[in-house]
Amino acid sequence: MDESPPLRPIRGRFRVARHGVRSPDVWYEPALSAPQGNTGFIDNRGKAVIAPRFEAALPYSEGLAAVKREGRWGYIDRNGLEVIPIRYRTVQSFRNGVAIVDTVYPISL
Repeated sequence: MDESPPLRPIRGRFRVARHGVRSPDVWYEPALSAPQGNTGFIDNRGKAVIAPRFEAALPYSEGLAAVKREGRWGYIDRNGLEVIPIRYRTVQSFRNGVAIVDTVYPISL
């Protein structure tokens, strides 16, 4: 059974992903790890909270962060768990419960 959030097509290859998570008081920011060059997350006190295991990441927005792994993007929660599959070509951060994701290249699961 596919437990992905509902996606709605807009203008062909783009989709709208929806969620209902709201941000807590503590914020997390992407942080680059040297020498591997992977990205993880630190909290507002500078403490590492999600190990650097992503190629790239966007800041958390509405409780989710976009992360890139093996050339594709998806979203993780504040525990580092994948909540929207990492399978999109490009993504944007959530705003008002909505994010635009690019699905131009179909990816089989």
